[in-house]
Amino acid sequence: MRLLASELRRLRRPLFFGSALCVVAVGLILTRSGALLGQAASFKGSQPASASSQVFTSPTGVGRVAADMMASIPGLVAILALAGGHVAGEWTGGTIRTMLMQDGRRWRWVGGKIASLTIAAVVMEFIVWAALAVWTIGLRRWWPTTPQMGVAHGLALALSDVARSVLVVAVFAAIGTLAAVLTRSMLGTLLGGMFVVGGSLALSNIAFTRELPSYWLTGWMRFHDPAIGAPYGLWNDRFPPGIPYPSLLVGVVGMVGLLALATALSGVIFARSDVSA
Repeated sequence: MRLLASELRRLRRPLFFGSALCVVAVGLILTRSGALLGQAASFKGSQPASASSQVFTSPTGVGRVAADMMASIPGLVAILALAGGHVAGEWTGGTIRTMLMQDGRRWRWVGGKIASLTIAAVVMEFIVWAALAVWTIGLRRWWPTTPQMGVAHGLALALSDVARSVLVVAVFAAIGTLAAVLTRSMLGTLLGGMFVVGGSLALSNIAFTRELPSYWLTGWMRFHDPAIGAPYGLWNDRFPPGIPYPSLLVGVVGMVGLLALATALSGVIFARSDVSA
């Protein structure tokens, strides 16, 4: 616990707050666009907005937007940036040898990095939720004159996505840690993590769709499940003809397996690394 507390204290840096601010800005733009689209639909005489789309009017329901964003590209970039500073920064800052002299258990060090990054990402998600909750007050200027979503209803919609997003940000943290251990640089961490996830997104429309992390993540987060409603994650959830929408079981098995693989590779590589340089 002392190791985790120490790692969390080290994460209280401008990089964390800057990353959170960037994700908040994306959320403000996304929800503002959704409000405008809702207003345009009301002018055209479309059917009333669904419950899932009304989260933009609810300070509790808008937590679904925060969760889906942290479990997609904005959250990935923010977590990779944190991993670059928090993990690869041990090499660029010249502190890695000192850290290992204090505690030479390298697997414990890797676990502490992944756990602290995951907790930081969850805290960032709640910061985004709080900012968007305040923003919903302004969004009601542009939203159609329909009944506002209740607090309890909005919370019920949001908590499901928030709970599922914890596994996703843990996977992003593990991928970021692996990229940082391999490259030992901020830029390498960002490029390495984006290569894995971005390459998966690009390939999902061409081949090997069911074997790719982007497919598993979609199944777990239910980004475009008609029963849940419109997605708020910035993610490619459209697949080639003949590829079914991934089930929740496929999603959880794939994501848990990816988390275990990235964690194991990080530990093995770091355990065999020469950190004298």
